Amino acid sequence: MGKCLKHFDINDDGEKELIVGGYKISSGSGLSYGRSEVKLGTFSQDFDTLNIRTFATVRYREGDNYRSVSLYDLETAYNEENELFISIAYRDSLGTRIDLVSPSNLEIEQTRSLPSVPIKCMSVYSSVIENESDFLICINEDGWLYSIYTDELQIADIIEDFTANVIDLKIGNFDDDEDMEMAVLTRDAFIMYDLGRLSVPSSSQPPWTPETYAITAAYPNPFNNRARIEYTVPQPGRITLTLHDLTGRLVGRLSEGWQTAGTYDIILNADDLPGGAYLIRLEGARGDAVRVVQVVK
Repeated sequence: MGKCLKHFDINDDGEKELIVGGYKISSGSGLSYGRSEVKLGTFSQDFDTLNIRTFATVRYREGDNYRSVSLYDLETAYNEENELFISIAYRDSLGTRIDLVSPSNLEIEQTRSLPSVPIKCMSVYSSVIENESDFLICINEDGWLYSIYTDELQIADIIEDFTANVIDLKIGNFDDDEDMEMAVLTRDAFIMYDLGRLSVPSSSQPPWTPETYAITAAYPNPFNNRARIEYTVPQPGRITLTLHDLTGRLVGRLSEGWQTAGTYDIILNADDLPGGAYLIRLEGARGDAVRVVQVVK
């Protein structure tokens, strides 16, 4: 049966091809046995077959304790060298796998095993920074979120119990600002997450994860009208960055939303602030940080 369909110019010739993924469970004759398999195929616009490949097969007898294979999702993504790959998530006889597949011949270039929990949905975050790879965001049936770099399929982040009852997710610039968003549909709600400025490091360097919530810099300080505030987030989650006076009164919200682990910066505009000392407070799910800045008028 068909499961996933993409329409993409895999040959970079100006014409889009069809990428079709599916799985089936079939029964044999005579002895009570069957077979389940996952397949991927590419087709021209005229529906001529370009390539077909079987990725997993399980044969079983009736009554055996077998585990059938299944296709979860597929996407198209680019690596650091701007090479196109097909990403396919499926279950084979050993557990859940993600493969990066060459679209020209459907050969497996990279593969990654994940815990044996079905993947409910997968989407691609495309970096806006030149020469940086895309990465995959997957949510499994238990509500865990994985972000995985397409270069060597390195796991960047794992968020346990991210959301329950997920149905689908999509990533895009839905509100036309400079940041990307992730739209998640569950059985109970539709939720929009702000991904912030995600930066994918080179595959030659392991992803660097900060150890603590920290406001690492505020410069210049003291300042007259504008200062650059830099801060670190040690784990994915919702953060707030706020400005307070010395009595603790909230003056303004500088940043708020879901962010991955990493280093961020933001410009603090003090044109409408009177001179004096202020507190910048960073708050996350498992920690916080405070830094004093001085506005000079």
